Amino acid sequence: MENKQKNAEHPYIILQREGSQDVAIVKGTNVHVWAIVGYRNLGMNPEEIVETLPHLSLAQVYDALSYYCDHKEEIEKSLSENKLTDEFVDTRQKKFKALVSI
Repeated sequence: MENKQKNAEHPYIILQREGSQDVAIVKGTNVHVWAIVGYRNLGMNPEEIVETLPHLSLAQVYDALSYYCDHKEEIEKSLSENKLTDEFVDTRQKKFKALVSI
């Protein structure tokens, strides 16, 4: 009997075609792995990233960071093309806090 296995190396990450490239995103979202790494590079810990992107689970964030560790060159290239700024992060956090307080 043949044993079929499914690759579960990064269960929350998929590659999605954008233009002529495949980019890594969190499955079921439009959040790119480079964006999560960008938040981390700005000094945010995974819990703070989840506060900023509340539709993500902590497991998804950790899996994105793990994917980054396995694919640094690819993600660093995307990150250099798509910079996150402190201002952008502050704006996202303010919007989230305003929604939560309603």
